[in-house]
Amino acid sequence: MGDPACFLDATCLTCGRFLEPEDHSSGFCRCGEPIDDGSVVTGDLHSRLREDLLTAMRDRDRDRVAALRLAVAALDNAGAVAIDDRGPAMPPHIGLGGDVDRLPLGEGEDHALLRVEVEHLVASARGLETAGRSEEAGRQRRMADVLARYL
Repeated sequence: MGDPACFLDATCLTCGRFLEPEDHSSGFCRCGEPIDDGSVVTGDLHSRLREDLLTAMRDRDRDRVAALRLAVAALDNAGAVAIDDRGPAMPPHIGLGGDVDRLPLGEGEDHALLRVEVEHLVASARGLETAGRSEEAGRQRRMADVLARYL
């Protein structure tokens, strides 16, 4: 097991739970998995969402995949480089993608963006419920619940 300080703000890849200080001291997540360099994902919210998306895809959890894709896309779009009147920041090349690094989000902006996405999902669920589409409303609520865990 590595230095417990390096696992602050880490997520267990087995159960997807944020690891608590007591997990670090015991060396095990509450799901029973040992904590080591390969069992947790450290880093920012965007990285955790991407890792959890891969896990959800492997588990074939449709609602979780949809929610995490939505969140990752929202964060990616928020960091997109603006295009001014002169065109894109980097001219496209024949046969090559003109990729430009994303702008980093400021402290707390990623959580604020995620909070907005949760609010949109909840509002959408209310509208669907009002329209008598309870199955779709339930899916929107489940997606909101998935994302709310990251706040």
